[in-house]
Amino acid sequence: MPFSAVLSAFVKLLIIANPASGIPLLLAFTQGQTTRERTRAAAVACSVAFGVLAVIAVSGMWVFHLFGVSLQAFKIAGGSYLMLVSIPMLVDEGSTKAKSNEPSAILKKDFAVTPLGIPIICGPGMISTTLLVGSDYPGMVGTAGLLVAIALALGSFFLLLWLASIYSKHISDFVLTLAGRLTGIFVAAIGLLIALSGIGMFLEKGSAL
Repeated sequence: MPFSAVLSAFVKLLIIANPASGIPLLLAFTQGQTTRERTRAAAVACSVAFGVLAVIAVSGMWVFHLFGVSLQAFKIAGGSYLMLVSIPMLVDEGSTKAKSNEPSAILKKDFAVTPLGIPIICGPGMISTTLLVGSDYPGMVGTAGLLVAIALALGSFFLLLWLASIYSKHISDFVLTLAGRLTGIFVAAIGLLIALSGIGMFLEKGSAL
C-alpha cells in the first residue's frame, strides 16, 4: 500500500471514528476521576478498538466469502450506511447533551470497553471502512499498511481524548456540537464516494466477487 493510500485511510478512519462523540462520553463517565484515570480509560478503549479492527483487517475478504456478499454490494451498502450515520450527526442537536448525562455506577465500571471502545470508537462505520479499504489493497503489504493507518487513527483518537481530559473545563458544548456537524458532512461525503464506487464496479463487472 503506497504512503498516500495509508494517509488517505488514516484520514477516513479518524473522521468516521468521530472524536466529537467519544470526548463527551469519556468526560461524563469519568466525572470526579483524575487525569491519569481518564487517560487509562481512553487507552483501554482505543486498545479494544484496535484489536477488533486488526482482526477484521487481517481476515479481509474471508468475511465476504463467508456471507456470500459481493464487494460491489458491500460498497453500495456500506456507503449508504455511512450516509445514514451522518444524518443524526448533522441534525440531532441533543446528542451531545444526552451523552453528557451522569451515567450509572454499573456502566462506569466497564465503560472503557463498551460503549466507548465498542461501538462509539469501533462502530459499524469503522468496521465497514476497514473492510472497504482492505479490499482495495489485498495481500500482506496492503494489510500491513491498513494496520498502520488504523494504529495512526486510533493513536490520534487517544491523543484527542487525552487532551480533552486535561482541558475538559475549557471545552464548551458549542465547540463539541460544531465539531460533530463538520464531521457529519465529511462522513456523508465519504459514504457517497464509496457508494458511487460500488455502483461503478457493479455496472462495469456485475455482481461477482
